[in-house]
Amino acid sequence: GEGEGEGEGEGEGEGEAPANDFCQEECVDNADCTVADGFDAGFICTDGRCVQSEPPAACSTDELCTAQASGATTSCTANADCAATGGTCVDVDDAGAGAGLCFFAPTAGACIVGEVLTRSDINGAAAEVCGNEAVCNDTGACGAPPCATAADCGEGTPFCADDGRCVQCDDNADCAGNPAGELCTAAGFCGCSLDEDCTGSFSGDICFAGSCGCNVVADCNSDTAFDGTSHVCAGI
Repeated sequence: GEGEGEGEGEGEGEGEAPANDFCQEECVDNADCTVADGFDAGFICTDGRCVQSEPPAACSTDELCTAQASGATTSCTANADCAATGGTCVDVDDAGAGAGLCFFAPTAGACIVGEVLTRSDINGAAAEVCGNEAVCNDTGACGAPPCATAADCGEGTPFCADDGRCVQCDDNADCAGNPAGELCTAAGFCGCSLDEDCTGSFSGDICFAGSCGCNVVADCNSDTAFDGTSHVCAGI
């Protein structure tokens, strides 16, 4: 669009190097990988990083992919089983007969992560949960559902790109006032144009051409997601 490419030059990315390094969380043992003051969300410490204890198996249904994309990893047989996460036990194919997975519930009708989805809980009642729609593709891997028009895209990513991805922006005007930054990147998401756009970002406080990153660990100032991890500045 007309605004696309604005921010290039002096304002685009104050960092002096390519965006090679990002803030990450380093663990020493499995105890570091709990969340919310001790809740075991199924992560273990492997090679200094908190990872899922069991890699996701090949998918067989879209619902199972939506569960994985939504961070629903805790098995349940009743809504009460999800009380620790303030969530809902959603009936998910492949979770087992009479079993489901715990999804986070919206707060005041809104989700911190994901979008509000309507699913059947373990009792068959309609329930609003937080999640990300996903589909199981022909290779047995989960992915985002492709879009044909903007009508297929949700509130957070309202534009349909030519390659079938729902994206956040079409040009810089779509990023006006966005806390991630006001530059529409080539990937179709709002990104930084100044270091100040990255203040508190989980990736780091330095802007590199639309992406937040770090030069040193002192550039990592966001809260950690896991209870016992510490920040490091490293490449992916």
